[in-house]
Amino acid sequence: MLDIIQEFVRVTLECLLAFLSDDAIALSKPGLGRVLRWLAVLLLSLLAGVGAHQCRQLWNRERTPTKYWLLSAGTALATLLFITSFLSLNYLKAVSINRIDRWQDTIQNDRAWSQETFRLAYYAIKKLGKEDFSNYPAPENGGDLTPVSHESSRRKTGEIYVNRAIAEFKDSHPYLSLILKADLAIPEQKIYEAQNLFFTANHGKAYNSNDAIGIAATELKQGLERRIPPLITTTRLIISVSYGLFMFIIFTIIGFIAYRNIKVFR
Repeated sequence: MLDIIQEFVRVTLECLLAFLSDDAIALSKPGLGRVLRWLAVLLLSLLAGVGAHQCRQLWNRERTPTKYWLLSAGTALATLLFITSFLSLNYLKAVSINRIDRWQDTIQNDRAWSQETFRLAYYAIKKLGKEDFSNYPAPENGGDLTPVSHESSRRKTGEIYVNRAIAEFKDSHPYLSLILKADLAIPEQKIYEAQNLFFTANHGKAYNSNDAIGIAATELKQGLERRIPPLITTTRLIISVSYGLFMFIIFTIIGFIAYRNIKVFR
């Protein structure tokens, strides 16, 4: 659960940075649209802080202690963060795809992962007992090819490579994997078709792990296309409820403390 929360925070921050960066570029160009939007955001944040201060004044009109000013400032800051986070979710799709691209680039250059996956594929095909391994030394002896003259061997090779890629993605991106849960099982036929194209174009060569990783990355991105829109709606609802709860707690604390500090004069 902790790793899911950590990636969720990272994704949210990346969305926020993308939003701020995009707006910074837009604000440097002619046009009042973004300027007015930011003025509205700052005004709403200021009003939230003033509202928190006035809440205290309803209960106690004496000089405002520093702690109340801090609570009011915190309310304004929370409002600013809420609004910008709400708006920045428009960048969730772009940020998620960018993370998949970075994952693809990282794993394609991971030699250890490639060697281990080849080793697993080599022995899995050998276990099928349908191929002649006479001229195919084991990975431990420097071998880098597996015989794939049978359809079952090809299917097994593609299955191992793609499933290993998906498993690695799930380990390194738990939050995105949670979003794409139903899309992590790539249809076997799709793997086989892509694999046949590879072997047709690269006769006599070892199956390229980058091809399998590419299949996985493509499927993950297509899954995002379907799942991001409803996810944005759900996330915005969660953020809104969380913000409302936060404001309720803050205003309750301010009112309670102010009420407790009322001095009665006779």
